[in-house]
This record gives sequence, C-alpha cells and structure tokens, in this order.
Amino acid sequence: MPDELNQVQEENIFEDFEEPEAEAEETTEAEAEEPFLTVRYDKEDKNLSKDEAVTYAQKGMNYDRMYGKYQELNDRLTALAEMNGMDVNGYLDSLNTAQTNYAISKEVQELKEQYPNADQELLKELATKNVNERMAHQQTAKQEEETSHEESQREALEKQMDIFRAVHPDVRADNLDDKVYELMGQGYTLLEAYTVVYQPKQDVIQTKNEANKKKSLGNVSTSDNISTDDFLSGFLKG
Repeated sequence: MPDELNQVQEENIFEDFEEPEAEAEETTEAEAEEPFLTVRYDKEDKNLSKDEAVTYAQKGMNYDRMYGKYQELNDRLTALAEMNGMDVNGYLDSLNTAQTNYAISKEVQELKEQYPNADQELLKELATKNVNERMAHQQTAKQEEETSHEESQREALEKQMDIFRAVHPDVRADNLDDKVYELMGQGYTLLEAYTVVYQPKQDVIQTKNEANKKKSLGNVSTSDNISTDDFLSGFLKG
C-alpha cells in the first residue's frame, strides 16, 4: 500500500523529551528483530522472517498440486526402472548417460563434416568438450530462470499480503485458516479467498449457530414457564 508523505514544519519544542524518543527508537528496533512468524516443524519451533514466511507460504500453496504430479511421475519411473532391472536412481543415471553419449556422437558427425581429415579421437575429445560446456550452460540458464520465477512469485504474494492488510488491518494474514490457503492453491488471490469465499461462509455458519442457540434457549425458557405455571396452579388449587 503506498505511503502518504506529508511535509510538516514544527517548532523545536520537544527538546526535553529526547530520552523518551530514544527509548521509542530502541523499542522499534527490538520489535523489528522479532520473528515475523513462528512455525512448528520436525518437532521444533522455527522462527521465520517475512521473506521466509512468504516463500514457504507460496510453496505450501502449490504442495497438493506438485505432490500429485510427483507421485504420478514417480510411479511411472519406478515401473520403467523395474522393467530394466534397476531402481529409479540407477535408471535415471542410465538415461542421462545415454543422452550424453548420443549428443557426443551427433557432435562428432557434425565435426567430421567440417574437418574430414581430422583424427577420430581428437574429434571425439572436442565433441565431448563442446557437449559438456553446452549442457552446463543450459543447466545454469535453467537455474537462473527458476530463481527468477520464484522471486516473481514471492513478490506477487507480498503484494497480495499488502493489499489484504489494507482491506483487513485487524486480521493477521500469516495466521489464517488452512482453508484460505487451500483456496489460494486453487487460483484465488489472498483477498478473494478470504473476503469473497471463506469469510461469507463463516458468517453464514455463525448466523445459523446463533439462530439455533436462540431457538434452543427459547425452547428451554418456554418449557420452564410451563412447568412453573403448572406448579402454581396446583398449589393455588390446593
């Protein structure tokens, strides 16, 4: 939420209050050092900064979808590995080796066309060097892309949290019901998940509970009145 900047000119009339101002600054610094969020993980409490909390929240929103894809892929890889008499890691290593050998063989053929009289071993050595450098470059580019994507997601979530706090200043965005985060995993923004979907349902539930409570209290009150009236009638007749 953008800050409103106001330029105010004041006379220097608070010189006697320098020490309280220093204490206020110390308090602010102490509050800034406090963790943004404390979570329970692996039987231990872990303090998270705001950036860490945002990162883990983003990962958590994608958990169900990512885990489903992982499970499907793992099942398929396990089946293929077993067909070749290997475990998953061994099977993946063999695929990686086969892919590298194919790339080197293809590179050798291309170099032969450029240097038909060159030594075969020399061409293979040069092809291996070229393939390894190319693969390393591709891996670095992929990692940079993933890092950039993760940073973009974190910035987007931070912006959502700022908007949420502006609309709901009394609600802690880091301590919402798990259902809100589940809705975000389905594609809702934080504000939409809480304001449009989650909170209206909670209001309906609360209204029904209050109505049932009033109805229950009304029945008890009516029952008590009837019992008292019957008792008095019998007593007066006696």
